[in-house]
Amino acid sequence: MDPAYSDRPRLRALEIFPVEVEGKRMICIRDPSGYTESTVVVTPAAMVVLSLCDGSNTRLDVQAEFTRRFSEILESAQLSQLLEQMDENLLLEGEKFDDHRRSVEEEFLRLESRPAAFAGKVYPEEGAALRSHLEGIFSGGEANGLPDLTRQDGSLRGAIAPHIDFERGGPTYAHIYKVIGEEASASLFVIFGTVHASTEMTYTATSKHFETPLGKVLTDKASVERLTRRYGRDLFRDEFAHRSEHSIEFQVVFLRYLFPDLEISILPILCGSFHSHVTSGQSPMDDPAVADFIEAIREVIKESGKKPFYIAGADLAHVGLKFGHSEAPTPESCERLKGEDHLMLDHAVKGDGEAFYRSIQEEGDERNICGLSPIYTLLKVMDKPRGKVIKYAQSPDPTLPSVVSYAGVAYY
Repeated sequence: MDPAYSDRPRLRALEIFPVEVEGKRMICIRDPSGYTESTVVVTPAAMVVLSLCDGSNTRLDVQAEFTRRFSEILESAQLSQLLEQMDENLLLEGEKFDDHRRSVEEEFLRLESRPAAFAGKVYPEEGAALRSHLEGIFSGGEANGLPDLTRQDGSLRGAIAPHIDFERGGPTYAHIYKVIGEEASASLFVIFGTVHASTEMTYTATSKHFETPLGKVLTDKASVERLTRRYGRDLFRDEFAHRSEHSIEFQVVFLRYLFPDLEISILPILCGSFHSHVTSGQSPMDDPAVADFIEAIREVIKESGKKPFYIAGADLAHVGLKFGHSEAPTPESCERLKGEDHLMLDHAVKGDGEAFYRSIQEEGDERNICGLSPIYTLLKVMDKPRGKVIKYAQSPDPTLPSVVSYAGVAYY
């Protein structure tokens, strides 16, 4: 049966946030997993209806609850029209979406290399234009100039870099990647990225190479295979999440720009949510899925015989109306946020993964630190590195009064 006509319709796991359209408060719905790029904007009342479509309520249940809340009748035709809209945009569970998902996943898994998902969207899709764009980022007023690539003295061992879009995060990317270009010397770049889609497993690998407009970056397939065997858990269960995830892709673009002629390879790992650890109050290291991974990847990197460099593609706080807070950011609240972020970064700079985690856990992750898992993983794998903050910044969200913070941190 077509899900739009199912008696118990179920909305997929989606990203839902408020937006303003012509001065009216609306709700934006989109798919963070990348199965569809469709975006649907609905009224708050329609969102209430969709929130009731969780697979447990019948159509009559939805209509009755709507009437109870709003003292208005939701006609069957209105409900059907809304569900058909969601189904057409592949945002409703059911046969239509299942067929599409299988087709997209099979196509992606057959590929030898992962296409540059954000070329032409976040950055230019043509090589010369991208190179010029990145040079502009390094040469911008808030940046620190083009990196001197003749240095590469090898003293730098790792870094935290943003994964926000280049337009907003450009100066911070420029500051940290200038340091990487001048002070890093490695053959294997181990990249831990935030995964924004929902995943079943804590860590997700891929053996696919990464395409960029500046050329392909090879994935160290041998290390991925060894890690899979050593870890003993399915690192490919959620591999499709790599297809549309930007947190690793953006780092690869900068690495290809910095080292166009060097034989470098990457070990790309997406890091899932630590929300369950935050709510339970336990350390992630109490979870065998985390502790075993840390041990396994340390051993695999050592066995590779390659000089590693570690990168966490990780933003920091997400606060404001878009991210579930009741109040819009103010200059005063942004200044407080800066202080809170720097207290948290103090632990990261000292290489203390547990203190870094506890600073977030103790506040219930009120600031929505989306880089928690990759930063924690980097700190544990590097085993208490010492670092320094190269640049910290905050950027407003373009859709609603909200702010995202991020930083570049260098580890020696």
